Amino acid sequence: MTRQRLSRIITPQEETIIVNLYKSGLSGNQILKAIDYKVKTTKTIYDILRKWDIPRKQGPSSYNPIRHDYFSCIESKEQAYLLGFLVSDGWICSARHQIGLGVAKPDEWVVYLLKKECHPAINVILRPGGEKINPSGNLGQAQDFYQLIMSSEKMVDDLSTLGVYDKKSGREILPIISDSYQSHLFRGLLDGDGSIYQHSGGKNTCIRFIGGPHITAQISLYLHMKLGVKYQFPNPKVETILWYVEWFTEKDCMKIANYLYKDSQNLRIERKYENAKNLIS
Repeated sequence: MTRQRLSRIITPQEETIIVNLYKSGLSGNQILKAIDYKVKTTKTIYDILRKWDIPRKQGPSSYNPIRHDYFSCIESKEQAYLLGFLVSDGWICSARHQIGLGVAKPDEWVVYLLKKECHPAINVILRPGGEKINPSGNLGQAQDFYQLIMSSEKMVDDLSTLGVYDKKSGREILPIISDSYQSHLFRGLLDGDGSIYQHSGGKNTCIRFIGGPHITAQISLYLHMKLGVKYQFPNPKVETILWYVEWFTEKDCMKIANYLYKDSQNLRIERKYENAKNLIS
């Protein structure tokens, strides 16, 4: 009886979010606030937990394996890559102390890497694809979408300091981290919201970073100073808050590709790497 009532109130995806929030350490009352009171009482929250066979917490440390300080100090290539990916394609909600990242198949390994590194006990939310109307008005097929939502005030504060802002406002800035890990950060930025594509009928390979006006200008300046490539002025994308900066000469693209993909094994989106292989010496 209870399960039938619950299934009519919220979706399985919303139930997964509630379970993840509970595992991240939030109480029933905190979860109610985090989900904008989509359910009315904590009893419903705990009914959902029982439905999922989630035991009630016995102490403050139960179900809280999240690494709250994961982004406090960037000292591994995994941290740098995930930071870049979050800056370009993730989000935070300061009011709710939440961090989120979602990707389409076949890039779900990025979400599972974030889970492994930050919160192994949390569940990845799968939003199945299906038929949809694309922008041109034609019927298309949406890919499966994998999402991870964590709750950590400390992590949100650290990410805010590093340049991640609420709701992808376009105010993002280039994080300042050790030069030893900067190339992994840049690869995360590119994999999150950038592209390597063929231009001029397939004759030239171009490398493009996408973001707000501040971070794209900083990316261009850093690569100019670091690699000696031409400084490119950011350009606005039509009808969006986003800007882009790109390189299209073979000489500059070779320098950038070799910088991005040095020591990148198992930490890159392969289809973008395949597009850059002709530039790598």
